[in-house]
Amino acid sequence: MTEAAQAIREIEAQGQLPIICGGTGALYPELAEGYHLGGSVSHEEILAYRAQLDTWSDEALFGKIAELGIEIPQINRRRAMRALEIAHLGGSLKTINQTMKPY
Repeated sequence: MTEAAQAIREIEAQGQLPIICGGTGALYPELAEGYHLGGSVSHEEILAYRAQLDTWSDEALFGKIAELGIEIPQINRRRAMRALEIAHLGGSLKTINQTMKPY
């Protein structure tokens, strides 16, 4: 997905609108929101941490986001959980604001 994301950035840098089509649509969330569909962290580990976060209140999630100094445009529960997953599992938070742009 890195190559696809790079191609999208290059198209946007030219002032053009990239159009993503084809396939089953399973990869669109990864492109649009940075969802992890592979890599060095096991899917089971991601799901286990996500299940743990799912038990937290919105207040607790947003409080942890603030504590870690993560800025998320138009924050909501799903975006907060994903940012915490990335932070917890050792991913880069550098791209959070790039992958979670408001519409």
